[in-house]
Amino acid sequence: RDPSSAMAAAAAASPVPALLPIKAITPNSTVAEAFRLMPGCGALPVVDESGRLVDVYARSDVILLAANNTYRRVSLSEFTVGQALAAAAAHTPEAQAAAAAAAAALGAGGDAFTADAPPADASA
Repeated sequence: RDPSSAMAAAAAASPVPALLPIKAITPNSTVAEAFRLMPGCGALPVVDESGRLVDVYARSDVILLAANNTYRRVSLSEFTVGQALAAAAAHTPEAQAAAAAAAAALGAGGDAFTADAPPADASA
């Protein structure tokens, strides 16, 4: 399951080719791969092998999982985006709302991601 082939499929089916290339990941992409793509964007579309949108891996998901030390308990090079999204969905609506608010506040103040490093609380 190559993310580049999924992106190529999405590009071929896109009604707005001027917006391409769009950074996208698959559920089987690792969190480390997602962190490398996140600088400059607040969320990454998660697409299936056909390039269809199946979910969104957002900055609020990263914040929620970092706040709960999820990233400290896993290997970022093995933990998949699908696993991360499932873990984020398991948290209470209050925790999800707090993470979304933190992500919005962070978005107003700049990008927390750098091209070479994961979020500060995302060490393995």
